[in-house]
Amino acid sequence: MIGSPHRVAGIAHQALASPPARLLLLGFLLLVMMGLNADVMTSYADEPVKAVVHVMAIAIAGIAVYLGHARFVERQAGNDLGVQGMRRELGFGLLIGAGLYATCELLLMALGVYRITGLNPVSYLVPAIAMALSSSVFEELLFRGVLFRSVEVWFGSWAALAVSSLVFGLSHLANPQATFEGALFIAV
Repeated sequence: MIGSPHRVAGIAHQALASPPARLLLLGFLLLVMMGLNADVMTSYADEPVKAVVHVMAIAIAGIAVYLGHARFVERQAGNDLGVQGMRRELGFGLLIGAGLYATCELLLMALGVYRITGLNPVSYLVPAIAMALSSSVFEELLFRGVLFRSVEVWFGSWAALAVSSLVFGLSHLANPQATFEGALFIAV
């Protein structure tokens, strides 16, 4: 005898909320959405406003899928996406990131490795920024929300940090002109 329908549902729910199911189910859904995100940019290359709107919609849908999984499958509040203190942390993060990026660019220019030969119109810049922001949303959801949390439940925080960093770095090997050395630098 299998058992009562409530017991079977409880076992199915427990299986769906497990770290392997989180990796497979939620990870797959977010990966597909990230792929759609990239397709939008090529599909609407000549229509920057439409591209930005679609990319933002896909990023919002990704967050909704993540929160929906937390709420209905894991029966948690999804507090890891809390907005308390977000404005300050986002501001500091953007300033630090822009500062580090500008420092690297200036250093490369000073070494003669890089030079600016012209500027693209703003119509190129806006979709690129939207794509970068949307991609970062999916990367955070995938590598921290799905992979890190799943590995942390199994093996602890240090293993989760090592695995998620390594997978994050190695995933960049799919980029054009990527190198193994560059992927390792990204992982570190």
